[in-house]
Parts: sequence; C-alpha cells; structure tokens
Amino acid sequence: MPTQNNEVFLKEREAAEVTRLSVHTLRRRRFEGREPAYVKIGASVRYALGDLQDFMAKHRIDPEE
Repeated sequence: MPTQNNEVFLKEREAAEVTRLSVHTLRRRRFEGREPAYVKIGASVRYALGDLQDFMAKHRIDPEE
C-alpha cells in the first residue's frame, strides 16, 4: 500500500516477516519505547518498510576478517 511519497507501510505480521522477529517481540519493543519506528492510528499499527530496512542495517554486524 504505497502512500503519496511512495512509502510502503506494512501490517504488524508483515513487519515481523521482514525482520524475522516475532509479532510478540515487535509488540514488546513498542511497549518499551524501542525501535523500529512505527505509526499508530487508533488501534492499527503500521511499519514503514524503509524504517524496517534502516533498523536492520543499523543492527548489522560485520565480523573482522
């Protein structure tokens, strides 16, 4: 579901699939005020795909060779 600026927002379960985290983990992180960023409209929670990609890149670990 692209928005006017072409940002794609995902439902909670879709975000869990992208990050390979459980829905429970995403909910716990929201409750604790931790990333990834999300949008909440009423009871609906959505995650911008770009925010999820940034979150994953930020936590990337490159082992030393």
